[in-house]
Amino acid sequence: MNKIKRFLAELVFAPSGAALLIFVAMLLLSVFNFINSALLFSNNAFMLLMIPAAFVVPYILFAASRGGKEYVPTLNLALPRKYHLLTVLLGALLLVCGSTLLKFLFVSGKYTEFSLYGAFFAYRDGSLWRDLYLLLAFCLVPPIFEGLIFRGVLLKEHDKRGRLTAVIFSSLFYALLGFDTEHLAWRFFFSALLCVIVYATDSLALSVALHILYNVYAVFAEPTLVSVKNVSSNAELFGYLLAIATLVIAIFLFSQLARLYRRYSHTKFGENFTKSTPRAKTFWSLIELLSSLPALLCYALFIVVTLILNI
Repeated sequence: MNKIKRFLAELVFAPSGAALLIFVAMLLLSVFNFINSALLFSNNAFMLLMIPAAFVVPYILFAASRGGKEYVPTLNLALPRKYHLLTVLLGALLLVCGSTLLKFLFVSGKYTEFSLYGAFFAYRDGSLWRDLYLLLAFCLVPPIFEGLIFRGVLLKEHDKRGRLTAVIFSSLFYALLGFDTEHLAWRFFFSALLCVIVYATDSLALSVALHILYNVYAVFAEPTLVSVKNVSSNAELFGYLLAIATLVIAIFLFSQLARLYRRYSHTKFGENFTKSTPRAKTFWSLIELLSSLPALLCYALFIVVTLILNI
């Protein structure tokens, strides 16, 4: 029994312990998913309650192991500043244009669904209550809890190993959370962009706001826009214009983020962030994290759940 306790303690307090938090969240989401599928719940409110439970319970246990209430203020919860408005606008436009471009190029047939965790689908039936459910279950609840875990906890826990390590590690496990190989690359890029925004603006709230804006678009507007290629005689022209817009917006956004990052590097890193980490140290630190036991458990769970969902 003592050996088991020591093993669990080492697992929780290890440098890769945050990955254990993600594993528990992934495990709970997959269990709730299978329960929902097996019992065929017609009431979507069941899953609306399960999503927060899958994140809140493991987060409370993890935060308690890191000092309880004292842990919360360390997660960059500061509100955005007025001069971040341009960042919000450019970030939202890039996510909208980039996502639409990818689906416009690679989705065949009429695009009508927004998937979440490999199992939940958003579809509209025209009713107000259905739209309110979609707003809560897809546009508000997931961005808040995912932001807290992936752009809050994971960045905080691995920032000392280098900001690049923290961004890659956080984004990889966010991508795995989707239980979907088809959208792995997009989810990784999406999370990496939000992580960079957190570092550049010193605001977790800003990345959550951008996530909410994107999900609102993805649920309520993207299906219609992507379907343009099926009804338009100028679909090819639309695709080219979308690609150009995505590139131009990306240039302006990353220029803006670079300016903000330089500004905060002089005033904030001494308080909240570490200085740049040598590349060699960053590489081996990342390898250590990616090969840790909690990380390996996450990979295994992702493979198993993805295979089951595709049967």
